[in-house]
Amino acid sequence: MIYTGIDHHKRYSVAYAVNAQGHKLLEKRIDHNAPEAFAAFFQELGEPSEAVIEACWNWGTVHDLLEVTPGVAKVVLSHPAKNRIIADAQIKNDRVDAKALAKLLRGDFVAREHVPAKAVRQKKKP
Repeated sequence: MIYTGIDHHKRYSVAYAVNAQGHKLLEKRIDHNAPEAFAAFFQELGEPSEAVIEACWNWGTVHDLLEVTPGVAKVVLSHPAKNRIIADAQIKNDRVDAKALAKLLRGDFVAREHVPAKAVRQKKKP
């Protein structure tokens, strides 16, 4: 299995993939969070991958996109405050955060956040 950490931002994301032994396979910046760029990233891996994103300002859009992206076997939502390895890191940048997420997922150490049904997430407030 391949494990991919995605550090998501408003205008781009950084994806970092590791294999079952924890060795880096691929790292890319996904400009504009384009669906075709995510699809190309996961296609380049050549086998299914689990992916993890942090619950941040727009996680629902990326989560829904990844769920239908070919090559993504499973999407995990990480609780950012409970994954202290990222929050407490001395060196903080997108690459380091994505790598940490991938390694946490590989070791099954991700503090997971509940993902409500898509209909509940998209319900309009009056």
